[in-house]
Amino acid sequence: MKQGVWCFIKSHKKIFLTLFMMVKLVILVGFLTGLIDFKINALANNTRSLPHNLNINSYNLTDFSSDIKLESKTKVNEVVAKTSEVSDNVVKEEVATKKTKKVTNKVEKKTTKPVKKLTIKEKINADTKKLGTSGRLYFPSMTSFALYKTSVYDENIQKIVDKKDSAANFDFNGANVIGDHSNQGFSIIKSLKVGSKVYIKIKVNGKVVIKAYQVTEKTNGTNTGVSLITNDKRRIEDVKASLVMYTCNSLDGKKVTIVFLKEI
Repeated sequence: MKQGVWCFIKSHKKIFLTLFMMVKLVILVGFLTGLIDFKINALANNTRSLPHNLNINSYNLTDFSSDIKLESKTKVNEVVAKTSEVSDNVVKEEVATKKTKKVTNKVEKKTTKPVKKLTIKEKINADTKKLGTSGRLYFPSMTSFALYKTSVYDENIQKIVDKKDSAANFDFNGANVIGDHSNQGFSIIKSLKVGSKVYIKIKVNGKVVIKAYQVTEKTNGTNTGVSLITNDKRRIEDVKASLVMYTCNSLDGKKVTIVFLKEI
């Protein structure tokens, strides 16, 4: 019997193979169809789940919205309060600064006094340089020379002139004369102009007195050894002046600059 069935199958082999292939194909198609349905269902399930999650989130947002608003208001109020506090502090600091500045300005005005500009006589009076026997001669620049009383007949007159910070003051035929070497600074008289002033600081009865003199003429002349004569042949004693100053212009001492002054 079995051999007969086997012979039948072998004789109809192609038919059975065809049927077998068809069964396999049906099974495969069924499997693929089921797989596709499974995927589609899974996707459909996932798609449907999104609104549910979104709704939950929405409910959460709705539930917490009031808290968020309250928290936001609280933070805003805190910020406003802090800002107001800072603004108040700034205003207070500005007011305090202004008050401090006003107080400082008042203190400065009270404590800072304008520096008084001293007059030439006040400067001379405050000067502590030594006085000669005839006082001390001052120029506007505060250059000064000690004056020593002498006479044309005094054998020491040249020594007085030769000494530093020492000018000779003597009477010459009624003229009050001051002379010193040009190379010891007395060349300063050459820079004087008509109207320029000089001063003599002297002690009279123990009291300091400052006398002022003004230039009336500046000229050149000659020292003859026995007289001082201007280039226009005037002897100094013939010129009306309260004070006469001279200094040499040449190495031999013969050429001189002569300045005439009046007391003012």
